[in-house]
Amino acid sequence: MDNNRRPCGTPIRNENRPLAQPLARTNATVPFEPKSSRAKALSRDFRRSGRNNDSISIWQNRRELLKVNCNVVPFSRDPRVDVKICPPALLEKDLSPAARSTRPGPNWLDAGILIFDDKKEILQCNDPLRYWLSADRPIGLSFPTLFTQAGRSNLGAAVEKLLEEGRPFATGTYMVGDEQDSSMRLDMELSRTANVNVLRLNSVLPTAGELRESPWQEHLGSEGSQRSMFVRMMKAESRLENLTQRWPGVIFTQRPDFTFDFITPRIEELTGIPVEQWHRQSDCFWSCVHEADAEELTLQLKMLNPKRSVMRSSYRIRHKLTGRVSYIMEHREALLTENGLLLGFEGVWLDITRQAIAEKRLSAAAWKETLAVLTMGLAHDFSNIIAGILALSESFQAEIPRESSFYEGLGLIQSNAKQANQLVQRILNLHQGKTGERSYHDVNELVNDLTDLIRKIVTRRIRVETQIAATCLPVYLDPIEFRQVFINLALNAADAMPNGGGLTFSTHLCQSYGNPPGYILGSVPHWPAVCIEVKDTGTGIPPHLLSCIFDPFFTTKATNKGSGLGLYNARLFVEKHDGALTVDSKEGEGSTFRVWLPETDFSETQSTDTVTEVYRHNLILAGKPGQIIDSTAVILRQAGFYVVLAPSEESALALLFSSEYKWAALVVLASTDDSYCAKLLQEVRSLRIPIKSALLILARNQDEMSSEITSGVDLVITNDTAPNEMVSQIKNLIEGN
Repeated sequence: MDNNRRPCGTPIRNENRPLAQPLARTNATVPFEPKSSRAKALSRDFRRSGRNNDSISIWQNRRELLKVNCNVVPFSRDPRVDVKICPPALLEKDLSPAARSTRPGPNWLDAGILIFDDKKEILQCNDPLRYWLSADRPIGLSFPTLFTQAGRSNLGAAVEKLLEEGRPFATGTYMVGDEQDSSMRLDMELSRTANVNVLRLNSVLPTAGELRESPWQEHLGSEGSQRSMFVRMMKAESRLENLTQRWPGVIFTQRPDFTFDFITPRIEELTGIPVEQWHRQSDCFWSCVHEADAEELTLQLKMLNPKRSVMRSSYRIRHKLTGRVSYIMEHREALLTENGLLLGFEGVWLDITRQAIAEKRLSAAAWKETLAVLTMGLAHDFSNIIAGILALSESFQAEIPRESSFYEGLGLIQSNAKQANQLVQRILNLHQGKTGERSYHDVNELVNDLTDLIRKIVTRRIRVETQIAATCLPVYLDPIEFRQVFINLALNAADAMPNGGGLTFSTHLCQSYGNPPGYILGSVPHWPAVCIEVKDTGTGIPPHLLSCIFDPFFTTKATNKGSGLGLYNARLFVEKHDGALTVDSKEGEGSTFRVWLPETDFSETQSTDTVTEVYRHNLILAGKPGQIIDSTAVILRQAGFYVVLAPSEESALALLFSSEYKWAALVVLASTDDSYCAKLLQEVRSLRIPIKSALLILARNQDEMSSEITSGVDLVITNDTAPNEMVSQIKNLIEGN
């Protein structure tokens, strides 16, 4: 017999021959945890081979026979080593306890496949299913017989039910074990073709509740169950990550000190504060809550107790970088002990800003309709009373001689009655007509009528003065909306003077803005323009809030004292009428609001009977704060752009990802220091934000700029470009000309 090919069990000869001679091949089995360097090399081959659940037999020159179960079959390239696959049953009795623990348990099945024909005769059964059923020769048997012999008759009945459904693809679940122990489950998938049926069986873990109630090794003792648990955990983490990334609101777990143990990334979009700061800093939460709502929210949190641990509320939050105010609806549940000790909070935020805008507009419209009915009814009755007083005073005055002391008194009664009647008519005019109907009006007359009404409304500590232009100022506008804007501006000015002051209304015909305004919104398409000015001597507006006061729901008043829609409606009014709105304010000295409207040439009704709203492009103007960016913003706004300033890289990115606006372009100012624009443009490119970009080079030459910066933008505007040419280039960039 050839010594290089001895069968298993043949004694080893020539044991003492020199090592220099070729090694003979003998029968041995290498352990899976080798200690020698050669065995370690073989073990690496085992792991790389890729086959599963087979024991190995290696022919090698060794004195002893070592047996172990391995998960892979080695393919050694050494000519002195011969590898054979042995049936698992031959080595099962010699497995160590550690090796046996890695074998699949009797109730665990990985990728079992059974193929049978329409007569239920088994055509093929893979090895995992054979081992699970302890079946030696299943080929040729019917699958009910196979399952009955294996003690799994219930499984056969479950497969029969899948066949009875008659569908080409059916799924089901089978409980392994008896009724008292049905914690192990099988997922069944039956695929049917013309003459062949393929049954796939896979073990699955029980529910999380059953896993918690059972010992650890009851379900997770085998390698297959551990692998299934790992896959299940990865799926759960993936679903949680998808939920946190796509959830439109914020999900959080908050500690008692108001830091956050967990919070979703959406919080940065709403507040401008990175997620890391929310985890570390306890003042992040209260710094974002609107100051007018903080006290009410604090009271609601103090009312939480073990009997009332759930709180639903709505309040405002302010964006740290842009100052944008958002309405959120919060569902919060306090985690309390039985003694009332607070352990933390769990809850969600939902951005309901758009919903709040719609609700307030609907509520205001409904109230205006109700108020109009009440006002017109009361005014009608009041007019009848005034008419009676006026008629009676005239009758008595006609019978009294002029020299009588009563004659002058009756004349005073008539004069006051006429003024009262005129005031009632002005109140009725507020409710006449409907919004959207434009006509020609003299601004002087509108302001005069509204000023008389304002004098009756505001406190006597406020001096109301008027400076009306001497000539007629014709405009083409919606009188109802104009009255609403004018009254809102007047009431805001009165609220800014709680201790009294001066309120001045004036009208002018202007050829330009004059001095550059502090803040401008909208555009005046042509000059001359009619200016309506509302000036007060109140507390003034902080400079950092000027860009936010026209946002919806922005207000410094308490929630029940101001809706935050007054200036927002003024913004919509000037945009609809191709006008502008400017603000000049100094803290402690007062504010001046000016509404600019184009003077009519009486050709509006000839061009079209309907009002066509001009679409205005929204621009982000990014650059360091200063006079340069302010003057550039004025030029772009006068050209008809809606411009939002971004003084930092973080604020620019926050605006780009904001869902409030649809941005047409990003304009970046590059002065002597180009580090800011370089970082911003690089971030925009890396994030692949779909927006057109323009680089405006100021106080330096284009050749001094890095090519990486200039090549990454759609438009480069040099410092020698005229303002009108700059505006034209940006419009061509946006419109694709």
